[in-house]
Amino acid sequence: MIPYGVRHGRAIHITSIPHDQKGLRFGCVCPACGASLVAKLEDSRCHHFAHRSLSSNCTAKTAAESGLHLMAKQLTHDNLGIALPGLKITRQRQGFREVLTETVVVEP
Repeated sequence: MIPYGVRHGRAIHITSIPHDQKGLRFGCVCPACGASLVAKLEDSRCHHFAHRSLSSNCTAKTAAESGLHLMAKQLTHDNLGIALPGLKITRQRQGFREVLTETVVVEP
């Protein structure tokens, strides 16, 4: 499923689409390949975008990743920022006589 489309050069999340603008009416394109997207605002399924044409070589995974990337760039450009969770990375490697452990902690 594709959560983001592009309209007028800006990323748009599917939840921002008015229900009366479903289908092709809102005029979004794929953030990865530029093909027309259909806004699927169905009651029984999770709202999402889909490629209008099945002949597109672009996958939903590629389109979703490109949409997230575009939205992150858009948020930082608009000075809204992105809140990230804390991160802890632990790496072990074999030393000469022992296993060495390194831990890096990044606070949120």
